[in-house]
Amino acid sequence: MRQKEKNTISQYKIFQAALEEFGNYSYDKSSINRICEIGKISKGVMYHYFKEKDELYLLCVKYCFDLMVDYYKENLNEDLGWRRGIKTFLEIRYKFFTKYPNMQKIFFNTLIGEPKHLVNEIANIKKEFDEFTFNFARKNILKMKIRENLEVEDIIAFIEFTQNGLNEKLHKKVQETGDIEKVFEEYDENIEKWLDILLYGIVKND
Repeated sequence: MRQKEKNTISQYKIFQAALEEFGNYSYDKSSINRICEIGKISKGVMYHYFKEKDELYLLCVKYCFDLMVDYYKENLNEDLGWRRGIKTFLEIRYKFFTKYPNMQKIFFNTLIGEPKHLVNEIANIKKEFDEFTFNFARKNILKMKIRENLEVEDIIAFIEFTQNGLNEKLHKKVQETGDIEKVFEEYDENIEKWLDILLYGIVKND
């Protein structure tokens, strides 16, 4: 086997091991030692290809968000009405995480508990995903019969504000319980109800 092929195989093994590690542990709780054990490689080989844990983590985050955007683009029909469109958007996300279970924790950990020293790098990685979801939200809001005194950008800003507040609450809950799977399950179980409250409010129509 040629050296170039060996290098490619080694890098692939490290990357797959890192996906498994970051798919099971947050950045803070992840371990280079476990990545080496999973990939059956030495630390020397690992550091030959990747300078530090940060580089591997960012590579996995990029893979997760790029894969997710591609999956949405392949499966999302943007010609649906806004109600069906939002429901389909959530269904596609569920199918994506079912197909790629490691991506679920990488995505959720990045969403609610990104490493503080990597905030700028992660924001740059998430840029295409954020733009995609922003455009999806904008297109569907334009399909709604919104109140005359409201602007689309104001609605999106409010949604982002609400999402950020929810992310902070979820992050705090994960820190308190240490059970990210349970918190994520709770998030998935309630997201449609929260969206319903966001869109229709809490006052009963007469």
